[in-house]
Amino acid sequence: MITHMTQGGTARFGVFHCGCLALLVACGQNQTVAGPGDAGATHDAGARLDAGPNHDAGPSHDAGPDAAQRDGGVTFQARLDGDQIVVDVLGGQSLHAQSCSGSTQVEKQTASGQWASLQDDRYPSFNNPGYYLDGVFVRPEFNLGCDVVGCDSLPLQIFLGYARQYVKTGEKPAPAGETTAKSPAPVVETRAFQGTLRITIKYSTGASCDATQQVVLQLVVPKDGVCCPIGLPGCSSSGPGGGWARSLTECRTWSPEYDVYFAAVSDVHGCPALAADNAQCCGCVSDAGM
Repeated sequence: MITHMTQGGTARFGVFHCGCLALLVACGQNQTVAGPGDAGATHDAGARLDAGPNHDAGPSHDAGPDAAQRDGGVTFQARLDGDQIVVDVLGGQSLHAQSCSGSTQVEKQTASGQWASLQDDRYPSFNNPGYYLDGVFVRPEFNLGCDVVGCDSLPLQIFLGYARQYVKTGEKPAPAGETTAKSPAPVVETRAFQGTLRITIKYSTGASCDATQQVVLQLVVPKDGVCCPIGLPGCSSSGPGGGWARSLTECRTWSPEYDVYFAAVSDVHGCPALAADNAQCCGCVSDAGM
């Protein structure tokens, strides 16, 4: 069951922080776990899942339901911001991660209890001959990808993508005029994910990433949830952004973007949401008569 709430509702917005450490219960609360203070290394410090190969790390701490915070350690908290997967690094300690190394990983628990990658039938951006995603053609793109290994600062809020899967449902011809696109092109649909996620982060307390450690967190994404309050579409919308969340206190944080048009769409859970529409022009000045 999904509960809808209007813009005039009384929901509290912003980041939801669980007040209890190391709890993972059936209702899908956030889980917090701490790693040891002498930790070491890895994660591409950008806002995306680093899909490079795994490398050896130090001892792994699998944060199950009984995990506890370790004194003097680095504290990590996995949570959902709407259906965005976020890990908070608490305590203000400066951490680093190695780029292009597979330093973060998100996996789903299968029916047999094993762990596997979330299904993603999209092409990667560095080798994309073109495909359809939810009815919109994603144009071809080719680049070197992530090919420079470095030791980057780890953000205090690590965005690891969405609790979604991308499933190929068929093929159809590429749009007319897309001469560089492979045809027929795959047709991919976005599907909401429900179940348990396992998040692995490899990190370092040193700026050279020469000592590695890893932390393993679990996060429950329930089937049921709510549709969050939504603001008006338009340029530089003041939000809120609508969309699905586990509860009203976990509705996604809204950060207005100047001169960006936000259109009203339906998300993968069927909830009204605001999404950036780059086809609309905000702040444009007519050059007529010039």
